[in-house]
Amino acid sequence: MKLTEEQLQEAIERNTAETGGDDERAYQQVFAALRRPSGRSFSAGFEDAVMDKVQQQQVRRRSREYVWYIVGVVLMVIATVVAVLWTGFQLNFGFLYSISAYSGVFVFGGAFILFLHLLDRRLLHNKKSV
Repeated sequence: MKLTEEQLQEAIERNTAETGGDDERAYQQVFAALRRPSGRSFSAGFEDAVMDKVQQQQVRRRSREYVWYIVGVVLMVIATVVAVLWTGFQLNFGFLYSISAYSGVFVFGGAFILFLHLLDRRLLHNKKSV
């Protein structure tokens, strides 16, 4: 009978496993190695030092992300200004007069987006995390 990984692990922990298979021998060697003390000891503040380094890396990474975000926004603004100046773009709101006859379509679109938002909230984001 072929045991699953969990069944094999539980059988070895209870010392009821058949000691014939390679998997069983491998598990027994791993558990025997884990039972032996490592012989290494860490200084009293080792865990705190590791956590401090992790937090410092996170702060550095976060600050680097903010810098790249600001650089991206500034470059986008510069690119927009350059494009407007080179093309001679003129802002014209005349199109709003021609689409004012389609107010029903815009009301329907807004209501549909609101419906999809509520549906998304109810079905996907309402699940409680454990």
